[in-house]
Amino acid sequence: MRIVLILLASLLISCKKEMKLQSETEIPKTKTITSDSSAEKRFLLHLEKKWNDSVFKLPYELKENEISVVIGIGYGWLTYDELRHFVYSNDSLSKIFIEKIPKAYPKKNKEKYHLEKIEEKAELKRNSKYYTLNVSEINTFLKYEQDDFRLKSDKLVPPPCVSDNNTYSLYFIQNNKFKSYWYYAPKITLEKCANAAVNKKMLEEFIVLLENWNVDL
Repeated sequence: MRIVLILLASLLISCKKEMKLQSETEIPKTKTITSDSSAEKRFLLHLEKKWNDSVFKLPYELKENEISVVIGIGYGWLTYDELRHFVYSNDSLSKIFIEKIPKAYPKKNKEKYHLEKIEEKAELKRNSKYYTLNVSEINTFLKYEQDDFRLKSDKLVPPPCVSDNNTYSLYFIQNNKFKSYWYYAPKITLEKCANAAVNKKMLEEFIVLLENWNVDL
């Protein structure tokens, strides 16, 4: 009888040790999964519209979770427009593409399409201002819609107070979704045009974003 009791006690102790060992090995696994998931979410933009080539064709392929910030400049007095593409992996700049696109007019436009690609790390790091992407700042701006540039008002909206200036557009693209904004002569409008219908707070934030990528306004 004593031998049976000793065997039962040994078996019980062995089972407890095995359960404790399993519990200890499972805890780190759960923590790792949670950490990875939260890290990925930090680099996701709040985008809804589906991206397709009818907007314009990207001269590169975006990988999963990569972010492309595209700045378009429609020059009022030049025979070409420009698209500047800044591609980010996580929050670090990995590539820059600059497109020079001839306008459909004048008919005898001698400008040629040109694509420049920059991906050397030293060159990319030269401007630390936009080398690291501020996802939080962008997501805050993404709460706006294009129509929010204009405040709701019963007053008549006056025509632009400047002519022959540039139109600036801003595109955010990730995982086949995007959001975009545009404005004609934003800095001149903010500083010199008296227009009560302009959402100055949003326009200021739009200008700051453009200047983050060294756009000369």
